[in-house]
Amino acid sequence: MTFHNTYNIIITFLITLLLNPCYSQKTIDEINNQAIEEFKHGSYEKAKQMLEEIIKITKDSLGETHPDYITAVTYLALLYERNLNGYKEVFSEISTSYLPMFFWPAELYEEIGNYDKAITLYSEALSILKENQEYKHHYYSGLLNKLSSIYYKIGEYNKAEPLLIELAEIKKSEFGEQHQDYGEALYDLAEVYIGMKNYVKAESYLIALVENAKTTFGEKSQNYARTLEYLAELYYKIGAYSNAEQIYIELINIEKEMFGKIYSGNVYSLCGLADLYRKIGKYEEAEQVYIKAVEVYKTAFGDEHPDYATSLDNLAGLYMEKGNYAKAEQMFVEAMNIRKKTLGLKHPKYATSLNNLALLYLELGNYKNAKLLFLEALNIKKEVLGEKNHSYAITLQNLALYYYTLGNYSEAEVLYTEVLDILREIVGVNHPDYILVLNSLASLYEEMGNYVMSMSYNIQSINKVEATLGKEHYLYSYALNNLAILNIKIGQLAEAEPFLVKSLNLNKQIYGETHPYYVNSLYHLAALFNMQGNLEKAATFFKKANDIQHQLIIMNFGFLSEKEKELYINTIQNNFEIYNSFILEYVTTNPPIASELYDNTLALKGMLLEESRKMSRRVLNSKDSSVVNTFREYQRVKRQLSEIYSLPLKDRYLEPEKLEEKANQLEKILIAISNDFKDSSTTLMCKWKDIKEHLDENEAAIEFINFHYFNKKYTDSIFYCALVIRPDYELPKMVYLFEEKELENIVKQRENIEDYDYVKYLYGWGEGKSDTIYKGYTLYKTIWQPLDSLLKGVKTVYISPSGILHKISFCSIPNSVSTVLSDTYQINYVISTRVIAMNKEPKTFFNKESFITLYGGINYNVDSIQMIQNSNTYQKQNKEKLLVTRTSHIPEDTVRGNIWFYLNGTLNEVNKIKGLFEINNVKTHLFTKDSANEESFKVYSNNTAPTVIHFATHGFFFPHIERKHEDNINIFGQEKEVFKYSENPLFRSGLILAGANRAWTGKESIPNIEDGILTAYEVSNTNLKNTRLVVMSACETGLGDIKGSEGVFGLQRAFKMAGVDYIIMTLWEIADKKTVEFMESFYNNLLNGKEIRIAFNLTQKEMKKKYDPYYWAAFILIE
Repeated sequence: MTFHNTYNIIITFLITLLLNPCYSQKTIDEINNQAIEEFKHGSYEKAKQMLEEIIKITKDSLGETHPDYITAVTYLALLYERNLNGYKEVFSEISTSYLPMFFWPAELYEEIGNYDKAITLYSEALSILKENQEYKHHYYSGLLNKLSSIYYKIGEYNKAEPLLIELAEIKKSEFGEQHQDYGEALYDLAEVYIGMKNYVKAESYLIALVENAKTTFGEKSQNYARTLEYLAELYYKIGAYSNAEQIYIELINIEKEMFGKIYSGNVYSLCGLADLYRKIGKYEEAEQVYIKAVEVYKTAFGDEHPDYATSLDNLAGLYMEKGNYAKAEQMFVEAMNIRKKTLGLKHPKYATSLNNLALLYLELGNYKNAKLLFLEALNIKKEVLGEKNHSYAITLQNLALYYYTLGNYSEAEVLYTEVLDILREIVGVNHPDYILVLNSLASLYEEMGNYVMSMSYNIQSINKVEATLGKEHYLYSYALNNLAILNIKIGQLAEAEPFLVKSLNLNKQIYGETHPYYVNSLYHLAALFNMQGNLEKAATFFKKANDIQHQLIIMNFGFLSEKEKELYINTIQNNFEIYNSFILEYVTTNPPIASELYDNTLALKGMLLEESRKMSRRVLNSKDSSVVNTFREYQRVKRQLSEIYSLPLKDRYLEPEKLEEKANQLEKILIAISNDFKDSSTTLMCKWKDIKEHLDENEAAIEFINFHYFNKKYTDSIFYCALVIRPDYELPKMVYLFEEKELENIVKQRENIEDYDYVKYLYGWGEGKSDTIYKGYTLYKTIWQPLDSLLKGVKTVYISPSGILHKISFCSIPNSVSTVLSDTYQINYVISTRVIAMNKEPKTFFNKESFITLYGGINYNVDSIQMIQNSNTYQKQNKEKLLVTRTSHIPEDTVRGNIWFYLNGTLNEVNKIKGLFEINNVKTHLFTKDSANEESFKVYSNNTAPTVIHFATHGFFFPHIERKHEDNINIFGQEKEVFKYSENPLFRSGLILAGANRAWTGKESIPNIEDGILTAYEVSNTNLKNTRLVVMSACETGLGDIKGSEGVFGLQRAFKMAGVDYIIMTLWEIADKKTVEFMESFYNNLLNGKEIRIAFNLTQKEMKKKYDPYYWAAFILIE
């Protein structure tokens, strides 16, 4: 390189620096001018000094990874090379005294990662020494060390090995085996052999290193302890766990003797021992050591240090493996927040936190959040660490597990195969993580029906576990379980049993009995015994699994939000359905087992609703203002969510996902707080005998259940059964009723048929058995006739429907040509029959503080000025409490573009009811015409809520529709809202109040004013604990999505969540005049002191004397 070119390069670089506003202009100018002058006069040493100063400035300002710093270092290296090349041109032979001229540029190249240039310069210098046979020159050892270090960094271990062997011999010869420099050479060699996966040689050098440190520094030295740690890490890496355990224990004892306690500098040995115990399944020992490590880190560094976060992360991982999800989540989140704050969003350890939390959510069935976290973690690790990295491979493996869990087997197969390739290359085929992927692929191929591939991977996995990890390792249990399931699939039941028994015993030994893995092993064995025809043994295992499963539900419900509880229950639903199927087959020979099923049903049906109500009740009864304020904040966020979700996507001023997460976290705080309060009422404590004890002589309770039938494998059949209790029964009776598709064929509504004709068609007896026009007899024969023999002498029946039975009006099912069921029985609807045991009905429904609020005769076309005036009345009354929740467009739907018409009969209805209450000295609040707005409803709270709320208005419900991407845009080019397509059915049902047509027809919303469309979601966020009854005298208010054991998700559930005791709703469209008559009769009965259910049933009897079921059977009273 000529002087002119070098001069131009440096001038260009200096100008670049001058243009960078990050530096001091004066400082750069001074250095620039001086450097230029030095170059002009050939003073390269001074120019070098100037350049070094510029490097320091860029390093301090921008850091070592910044391009400007790297450029500066590169130009300084070029300057050194220029001097070296100039020297070569003058002298034909290079003297060893000029070797530093090779080091200067080589070290700079090495610093910026230009290893090829560094290797060339170091190698040339080494060659010079070899040619001159200067093997004892002090630079010779340094060059060996430099070159071997670079080769190690770039993974060329075979080139590093001979250099290090030579270096070790030199150190040994020069200083002796007891010198520290020789020990360092041994360690470097061991690291190279580990990289080459030659663990035998690595072990021999590390053992030599330990002996070297022991002799040189003594057993009570940090140097000796450090060499032991290296050896322990090797043993851990290669799976020699007993050797590693002995060394870690020795290390801890040495540290205690040296310092009197474990201190922060050497706590790594403590963590190493805990990791080891966790790896080999000694969870109790691991927990104690991890807890100690957390304490040491917190004392040494405080609770915001990355190392403290790591100790939390380790302990959280252990808790997750033990099934203690509450503690695991708490610690994972704390660790993640510390890393986010101290390390930033692009750090691998932050990515690890994301990965760990995602695994927990996957275990709990929170698949949406799990996927988001996995992908975020994977992207960070890919960017920072690259794809040929162990940590990256683990996260990729977990993403594969996510796809496997969701049944996306093709995607899972691709990812698992990629992980296997990465792990094979970087950790070898005997590493536990590699074996785990073999297990995962075995499970995957078994699910895909590729039994040959599954068997191959199973055998590989078991052989490797036996050879490297031993038969007490958790992976051995996993492999045995997989092999057992595969044998069951191919019909080899006898071969499967010993594998399952061994897996069960191992899971008990490793995890304990209150762990999901142990429970699943019990269910698997129970199912196997059932298939083998050993029903008695199957029953024993099913019962034990079922009992522990309920313990796990109680434990996990103590920290999960309602949505998370629903997701968690979905992950274990299969176990309950297998058990239900077994009971159905076994109950004839073992009747007592029906009691197990009844207790299960009591525990699970409506459980989420009851838990939510319980949390609200406990919190609102709290005298702790901070608890109440947290609850108010939770309600505020949910109201805000309602507003955001109702806006078109382009108008959403906040991200709903972030609000959802905030609401979720607040709910979890409230649940944790509420669980500290004493409350004996719990759904899981109520048993069938409690129901029996509360039944009168002529009463019966019926729990309807439905489940996917399992007969050696899952079928597409959904069976419906009834569980019946009477006060004189020793045990519940279980009766099979029908398959769901049978009832669907009966109740399917024909096209172009009005509701009146449909009801007559469905509930009409006609000519009985031979009738082909009416379905009443078939309906009776399908649902009720199998129960008739069990209900002789019964006058009152409590029924808790399930599945599509929620759509049936039981009262109007005919049981003869001239009678219906309500002629024979008083039928009381309940969400779960456990309310019979929990019922604390007061003697009178009303007291002197009671009042009723009525909505009817509503104007749905209020102008904007009047809407603002009416709203302002409530805003002034209570600015804090009344928060706007929906002020937006309503999306396209089946009636979009139409309007809600005034309901003539509703004003008459509410006026008559108002008169009845006033005659009986019960206060009334009547909202009609323009005044019947949303604000008038939302202003109520626990203490101000009326005893009765009566709505005489329109109602709506949209069934769930799977949305395609192209459906997101409507004909106006605007995004459809979540309203119609929401996964949350509470957004898809509601009541219509004053001024609703403005929003319904797509007109622009009025800021800070309610739109008149009261969704079920909004209702659920109100506080109606003081309200005993809500009457929805509107069309189809009993409809909603039906979700498993939780029943109907719609207005019914919303008012229950708000705290209402009783609800009257409708199953089909109702006629105005007959509705007025029905309501007038019902309230008369209620005001005359009749118990509410009796009052309702008396009204039904009065109405059916005069009218067809269409006019009275749509109304349902549910408790």
